[in-house]
Amino acid sequence: MKIFLIRHAEAADIYSDRVLPDEYRFITPGGRKSAIKCAEKLKEHFSRTEIIYTSPLVRAVQTAEIFAVRLKFKGQVIAAEELLNESPVSSFQNLMNAADISGSAAFVGHEPKMSYLVKYLTGRRSLNFEFGKCGVCLIEYNNLKDTGEFKWYYNPKIREFVF
Repeated sequence: MKIFLIRHAEAADIYSDRVLPDEYRFITPGGRKSAIKCAEKLKEHFSRTEIIYTSPLVRAVQTAEIFAVRLKFKGQVIAAEELLNESPVSSFQNLMNAADISGSAAFVGHEPKMSYLVKYLTGRRSLNFEFGKCGVCLIEYNNLKDTGEFKWYYNPKIREFVF
């Protein structure tokens, strides 16, 4: 199965005009544009996506919804606490197993969780990229063997893939 890990788009600073608690931070107009461009660029890769899971924090939900709309996604977008930074990385495995995915699934979350998930799913010790805002990573995952293979990371800031 294909696993897309997506970091949320750029969010409002905690210390802006008024103090925002972290969970209420929303994506900025620049973050919105970046998410739209990224979803449009990668649209063909998401053709078999069955489900989109997102962290329940506002900025992740907004990013997931932008991807869903741009991809013309007809499935469910589900908030999952397993994508919060505080949740153990191993809880992600439970989320994947419960989903029973045969094609592909997208997971929208935060740093450092996204980087940890790449390492956890692929067995990598380190990454050859920095998981930037609105970045997308594709992992081919074999459920039977519980192993994943890193395929690529798309950096929306420079509009390039890292293999």
